[in-house]
Amino acid sequence: MPELPQAKARPRGRSASSPSPRQASSKSTTTIALTSPGGSRPQVVDDTAAYARSLRAGRVAVSEIARKLVATSGKNQGNRSSVATVYRILAEDIDGTQ
Repeated sequence: MPELPQAKARPRGRSASSPSPRQASSKSTTTIALTSPGGSRPQVVDDTAAYARSLRAGRVAVSEIARKLVATSGKNQGNRSSVATVYRILAEDIDGTQ
């Protein structure tokens, strides 16, 4: 009867040269942020934000404001803004950030 080849012993755990999952994730996230175009939320045009604030000051409902706002640039050009976007614009006014 012929002898079967011995199985090679596999090292336990990860090798010293491979990065930990956390390091690998951090590195890939950084690489994506550096290489992707526009790695953040699109900015709202100031006149759009001012229009939303003026409508809200006139006691217009947020859902109505969302229907009236239309993206004027970017990949969503021509699309209507969401209610969440309107709330974010109005919250910036309260927080004092823009």
